[in-house]
Amino acid sequence: MFKVTSFRAPWIGLAMVLGLASAANGSPAGGAASTKPAIHGLVTMGRMQFLRNQGLPDNSLKEANTHPGVYAGAVILATWAQLQPVRDGALNTRAIDQGLEAVRAYNAKHPDHPLRAKLRIFAGENAPEWAKEIGGRPLTLVKKRGNPFTVGRFWSIPYRQAWRRLQDGLAARYDQDPLVEEVAVSSCSVYTAEPFSVPLRQEDIPVLHAAGYTDSADISCLNGILDDYSAWRRVALDLTVHAFRASDSGAARNDMNTTIAIMRKWRSSLGSRGVIANHGLKSPPKDKNIGLLNAIKALGPPIEFQTVGPTVAWDDTFRLFRELGGTEFEIWETRDAGGLAPVTGPQLQTWSASLK
Repeated sequence: MFKVTSFRAPWIGLAMVLGLASAANGSPAGGAASTKPAIHGLVTMGRMQFLRNQGLPDNSLKEANTHPGVYAGAVILATWAQLQPVRDGALNTRAIDQGLEAVRAYNAKHPDHPLRAKLRIFAGENAPEWAKEIGGRPLTLVKKRGNPFTVGRFWSIPYRQAWRRLQDGLAARYDQDPLVEEVAVSSCSVYTAEPFSVPLRQEDIPVLHAAGYTDSADISCLNGILDDYSAWRRVALDLTVHAFRASDSGAARNDMNTTIAIMRKWRSSLGSRGVIANHGLKSPPKDKNIGLLNAIKALGPPIEFQTVGPTVAWDDTFRLFRELGGTEFEIWETRDAGGLAPVTGPQLQTWSASLK
């Protein structure tokens, strides 16, 4: 078992966490642990530049501070490589703790409009080298723009066990933190933090298959996410879904039935703690996504959406978000804050007010 190193607080043992119950304000209480509601409102998704330049996440909350009073939550970003650079070493939670300190500082300035935190941990390309080497040499795949990157055998049982141990450690530390209200699950992920987004370019399929990847292995990984995050007992858990991409035939094809079955199981198992999310929203939606969007709407809230990119038709897409029953809307960093999304302060204020 590893330990946690942090600049703010000591390690909290998993047994202690599981033996304690907490009231909604984070203080100990008798009986079963109370659960936290999913975030409702606008959420700033954080600065994503690190995915392009191989840097480290920036949790300074520049977007929230540029447009104070409109956001209900902020995504705190970290990579598995940051958190656990050595396989059996201590967890280094500095990135998360600094992000939470930024949330506390913001809340002190804006007590009438406090933020809640959502944790999003990137694995896949951003896993530590030792994890990429579990079961063999790292695999080299290619992104849409032709850039190569390496990943481990994310579908394999030993890799999944290592990831699960990481979640056990993080849950022991943050499940009771009153600021941490939601966790985005990222098991089985590759180059984003989204479980269903496996790159299946024609040249990648034989690389994956030669290393033991199959449709059934990936489906097993996706169905195992509930177990991966079982140590998280209080927070809401956010599952981002896309069409499952089957590739056993040697060519990728969409399998929406598999996705719908997995997300129904997710909601059935977790109830209101089980947020269903999609990160490909735009208006008008692509024809191939309409069936999935209708299935998400049918499950009802809590529902989280993120747009397919920062330059969609934002007002129209927000209306679609509301039509689909969305309760949590992640916003790309706006141009006012140095990002790419052409969203103005008045737009954010209107959307935020409508969600309240």
